[in-house]
Parts: sequence; C-alpha cells; structure tokens
Amino acid sequence: MLQYSSAHVKHVYENGQLTALGIVIAVVLMVLMVVANWFGVLLFARVNLAVTIAKFVIPTLTVILLATAGFTSSNFSAHGGFAPYGYSAPLSAIATAGIIYAYTGFQGPLDVSGEARDAKRDIPRAVITALILSILLYVALELVFLGTVKVGGGGWAGINLTSPYAQLAVMLNLSWFSWVLYADSIVSPGGSALVFTAATSREVYSLSRNRFLPEWFAQVDGRSGVPRRALVANFAVGLVFLLTLHSWHKIIAATSILGLFAYSISAISVAGFGRAEPERQAGWVRGSRLLAPLGFVLATLIFYWAGWAELKIAIPVLLAAILVYVGDGIKRGFEVADLWRGVWLLVYLGALLLVSYFGATAFGGDNDVRGPWDSVVVAVIGVAGYVAGVYSSVSHLKAHPSAESEPEAEAVELAAS
Repeated sequence: MLQYSSAHVKHVYENGQLTALGIVIAVVLMVLMVVANWFGVLLFARVNLAVTIAKFVIPTLTVILLATAGFTSSNFSAHGGFAPYGYSAPLSAIATAGIIYAYTGFQGPLDVSGEARDAKRDIPRAVITALILSILLYVALELVFLGTVKVGGGGWAGINLTSPYAQLAVMLNLSWFSWVLYADSIVSPGGSALVFTAATSREVYSLSRNRFLPEWFAQVDGRSGVPRRALVANFAVGLVFLLTLHSWHKIIAATSILGLFAYSISAISVAGFGRAEPERQAGWVRGSRLLAPLGFVLATLIFYWAGWAELKIAIPVLLAAILVYVGDGIKRGFEVADLWRGVWLLVYLGALLLVSYFGATAFGGDNDVRGPWDSVVVAVIGVAGYVAGVYSSVSHLKAHPSAESEPEAEAVELAAS
C-alpha cells in the first residue's frame, strides 16, 4: 500500500524500502487491520466484501479499456517471439516474484471455515470459484499487458515500468483511469491484509488447540467469537517482519518459499489421513489420490525453481524449525519411532538443497546437472518424497489412532488442515 502511495506521498518509500516515516504509517495500518477484525467476523466480512468487489471490478475494467485502446497482436511474435530469454526467469518468478503469494488468498475461507454456517457446501464453492476467477483475471491482464505495451529498440529487456498498468493507461491517453488504478493498487493490498489478519489468527488458534503453541492463544472472546490473543500474537510477528525486512519484495521472497513448503506438506497430510482414516474425509476431498501427488511434485519443482540464492536461506530455516518441533515433541513424550518416521523429511530437504547447489546456472547452481535434467531429478525427488511421506504418516496415524472428538475439536482440526 505504501509503496504505491509513495508516487503521491513523499518520504514513505525510498530506494526500494520503507523509510522511518513509512514504517510508522505501516504500523498504524496494521493496527487498523487488527481493529477491523477485533469485533467479530461479521464486521470483517462486510468490509472485505466491499474491497473484494473492487478488486475484481477494476482489473476487469483494466482488461477491457486497455484492450480496446491499443491492443497490438504483433507483440506476441516480435522481439524474439515467445519466451525470447528462456524459461528460467518465469519459472523462478513463480516462487520469488509473488505469483505463488498471489494465489494464497484461497486459504482464507479454509482458515475461517469453523465460523461458516454450512462449511461443507460453502467452503469448496468459495475456494474453487475464487481460484477460477483469479486465474482468468490474471491471464487476461497478462495478455492485455503484452498486447498494449510499447516495446522499444531494446526489446522486452528494455521495459522498466514501476506501475505497469497505470503507466500503460497514461501511454494510451487514459490518464483519468490511471488515477483509478493507482487508488486500487493502494486499496487492493489492504483487502489482502485484512483477510490475512483474520485468517492467520485462526491458524494460531488452531495450532494452540492442537498443542503446537501454548493454550493461552486459544482463548476466544465470548462476545465477538474472535481469538483476540491470537490476533495480538500475529501483530507482534508482523512487526518482526516489518522491522527487519523493509520492502514487500524481501518479505515475499522469504514467505513465498516457506508458504509453498507448507502447501506441499499439506498434500502429504491429506493422503495420509485418506489412507489411514478414510471415514474422516468421506464426501470432502474428491480426487485427492491424483491431486495430492501431483501437487506435491509440482510444489517440489517450484521450490527448486526459486533458485539456490533463496533455498540456501529457506531450507536451513525449515531445518531449524524442525529441530524446534522435535525438541518440543520430546518434552511432550515423543517416542523414538515417532522421530524415525520424520527422517524422510530431512532427507527430502537435504536432497533438494544438494540438487539446487549442483543444478543449472539458470537457477543459481554450478551447472553440474544441466537443464532440463535438473528438473527431472527434482521431480524424482518429489515422487520419492511423497511416497516416503505418505508411508510415514500412515504408519504414525495407525500407531496413534485418534479418539472420537467433540464437534468443536473437529472444527478446529478442519481449520488447521
């Protein structure tokens, strides 16, 4: 929000990062996000509905207006044709340039599913509809960008637009609409922040109920039904990110890879529960036998495509988190067999790090394993990791069968998954 507003508000974002004034304003905005969620999900839902409508209407208008103002089909074949600089940059951008992050909004309905009136009906509809509409909108925006941008003598590499669509609107004599786009570029991230403020508080609540965090965070306010302590905890975590990583790009580079890892492990969880306790997923997860392995292998590939520079930071962080989890588990009575069942994860992460180091130069490696064979090797690692992970999870679940739980506890487990 502040990065885009800096075009009109001075001294908040300079040299690619927030200034001291920008950080103060950012903290104030974070407080407002917490306040909007503090008094209940109904207030949050009403505010979010208005923002969501704007987030779809304005990009749709962007596609229509830019396409009718100056679309040039020759851009798709000129200046080197399709992917003139190869595929490494777009593949890396999936994880590091915000593309994965752009789709993480799908988890919002899942995280607040315990507060839905008819979760079984509404949550799948919400998630699938949002993903389909987002895909259509993103593809349309990219097509209209490629068709309307003015490519100079330097080709595609010579294009450097800080606010691409607003600047395109000005080039096409749609100056009035550029102001609308600037305003939307400030409001839309606010909508995302509002949703994530609500969703992550439910994640902390679920983690607390499942004993991964102190039970203190699981207390829910009696009037609003909101886990306010979890909201405060996430505000504190947000401050740590804000004060150490002063730019959106740095935060995205750090969180997208870690978030992608969480999604890949979810595929293991789905498959593990589906095989060990199929009755708990009856009527819920359709097609998971195919989608889970495909999702895990694809996530493994995107993980690798992020590049050595990102993985050499992300994977050690993950390994450190695993050690913390193991240490806490030992205190809670983990058996040796429980720890042994998790060894596959260490091997999986170590293999990824190794291939990334020796992989193709395009992804930051030493080029000992050249493309596309580097991606083939990573895909094999993904398949092996999936098989080992599912086997270990099924073994663990059978060794620790879950007792019948109360409906509220089941809702907590659903939100956590």
